[in-house]
Amino acid sequence: NTLPQRTHNGTTQVYFDLWLRGLWFDETSQVLHLNLWLFMIWRDSRILWDPKDYGGLDEVHFSHDELWTPDITVYNNADITEINHYGQTHLLVFSGLVYWFPPAHISVECPMDLSHWPYDTQTCHIYFGSWTTHGWQVELSYPNFTKALSNRYNLKTSSHWRVNGGTLQRLDFRYQNVPEPYFVMHAAFSITRISPTFSSTVVVPACDAFNKK
Repeated sequence: NTLPQRTHNGTTQVYFDLWLRGLWFDETSQVLHLNLWLFMIWRDSRILWDPKDYGGLDEVHFSHDELWTPDITVYNNADITEINHYGQTHLLVFSGLVYWFPPAHISVECPMDLSHWPYDTQTCHIYFGSWTTHGWQVELSYPNFTKALSNRYNLKTSSHWRVNGGTLQRLDFRYQNVPEPYFVMHAAFSITRISPTFSSTVVVPACDAFNKK
């Protein structure tokens, strides 16, 4: 589908946010798996209408393939065969304002720092961005966008890791000899190991061995 703007050089601003629903960490492959709800909102002037002209109808549901949607992908995706992160979730339109709230399962590489194992804290990063459009065509959120990721509705907690918190920030990139800007949404999650198994199987025997010396 073509971009929503009526003019060739128009910019579509897409508000981008996410909620964390659950996560688990595969330490062998150093890959973080996340269940998320993503929130994307933009205006499409081609589907404006006056509810008074349609019996008070002020909202319409569209299939994911019936309207333009931003091609936001995960740049550091650990599963190279996963192209469609968001399934076939429908869109909700209120007279030109489009809401898309797809659930997503995402796997990202997260190299571990084991300096303080088994009491380690890891920080994992996710980078979202358009695969085919630059910032003059699709602008993610707005300049200086930074927020704490405090929304963890019905978070499925892990018995091995505690989510300390996270941040979501827009990063602006300019490449040499390329006039257009490129925008990336950067999410960072901090998690701390909490499994008591390591204390009983590693720490306590190590302390006993040290005391016997």
